[in-house]
Amino acid sequence: MDIKPGDVVLCEFYFSDFQKSKRRPVVVLKDNLPFDDFVGIPISSKIEKLT
Repeated sequence: MDIKPGDVVLCEFYFSDFQKSKRRPVVVLKDNLPFDDFVGIPISSKIEKLT
């Protein structure tokens, strides 16, 4: 996968039972890690729970 910092990608987030998952957007912070990994932060519009 050819990604760079600032890109928005979809990642699978699994529920605790590992039976179901949802795709959610993530902002890439750092790429070029071993094994094609990257560091990212999830994007959410639900900000009322953050305060």
